[in-house]
Amino acid sequence: MKLTGFTSRNYHPGIKIMPSAKVFFDPFAWVWFALMAGAIWNLRQRQFRPALLLVGLAGLMSLNEFFKIPNRLMALKEQAYWQAAESPNYKASFAGAQAVVMCGGTLGISRHDFTGANYNGGVNRFLKAVELARAFNKPLVLGGGLAGGKGSPLESAYEKAWLQSWGLTNLTILTLGFCQTTHDEALAAANVAKQNGWNKIILVTSAYHMDRALGVFRKTGLNVVPVGCEYCGEETLAEKHPNGYLPTTGSAEHLRLYLCEVFGWWFYRLRSWL
Repeated sequence: MKLTGFTSRNYHPGIKIMPSAKVFFDPFAWVWFALMAGAIWNLRQRQFRPALLLVGLAGLMSLNEFFKIPNRLMALKEQAYWQAAESPNYKASFAGAQAVVMCGGTLGISRHDFTGANYNGGVNRFLKAVELARAFNKPLVLGGGLAGGKGSPLESAYEKAWLQSWGLTNLTILTLGFCQTTHDEALAAANVAKQNGWNKIILVTSAYHMDRALGVFRKTGLNVVPVGCEYCGEETLAEKHPNGYLPTTGSAEHLRLYLCEVFGWWFYRLRSWL
């Protein structure tokens, strides 16, 4: 079911969302309080330079949170893909595509969960890929590595079991086999495409990861239509929450993902994978 007339920007203007008390239990908030406590202790000892340094670090963390810098950086990487999805020619770009390929990184093993797997934020890749494969009646190609490290099943084994348990067995499901990196997935996808006579695919991955994934898949010679998902940065900026000054693990995680993609892109470039 599609919700019409609703976007992440259509929040009710009369609703005021107060900051959650949970922020005070965030480990990064504890670091901030520790820095401030250290600064106060140094001031009492008349050690002004260490106090100034600690206050400066706490201030940088607060500015980073208040101005949502990690979210803005993530949004810059995601922007091209949500804009493409909103363009009038978007659906036409899928013409001639012969399969839907999904980058892995959606789950880990969890023996206490009912399905034996614990899905992370990357599960949006799986859901979007299934949605597209069903909509265009195309084969679904699942990527990913070992779900729980050496000796464990592939991620795709859990995903295939999920589809079968929900009765979505009408899809043609293929896998890329064991892949440790996005580069491995691109090479495997090119091999699967060659075996099946495909030259154009739909590539699904998280929008912040798409620049690197798209570059390395196209390097193999495939004609690739990118479809982003898991929009972390842009949607967070659209939320009408008051800007806080206490640092959070959420912002830290967004910064980590952004830096991984930036340095990963340059690493791939140096290896001539892009």
